Amino acid sequence: MKPYLTRKHSIIVSALEIIDRLGINGLSLRELAKSQGIVEGALYKHFKNKEEILLAVLDYYSRHDSKIMNTIINSSMTPKEGIMFFLSLKKTLIISKKQLNNSELPNSLI
Repeated sequence: MKPYLTRKHSIIVSALEIIDRLGINGLSLRELAKSQGIVEGALYKHFKNKEEILLAVLDYYSRHDSKIMNTIINSSMTPKEGIMFFLSLKKTLIISKKQLNNSELPNSLI
């Protein structure tokens, strides 16, 4: 494994950071390129469009949460809806874990 992130993986991580900071509607190709220190057109070297970036974000999460990903796929959600669904479930699980004093939910769910 490479000791550094590939540009494509770095773009995905930056997209996650932007979504966390600005919300899903704050993710734009302009904002993403700015965070990467590249021109907007350079993103198209790695992704066709914003939807493909959102799919990559979902894929990133799906590696850790296959049940949630299966729900997203089976519900025919758009990439944006899938991310919002995933984030709302994660938030609910984190709140539940805090309420249960960290005793009943396995760490793999947070």
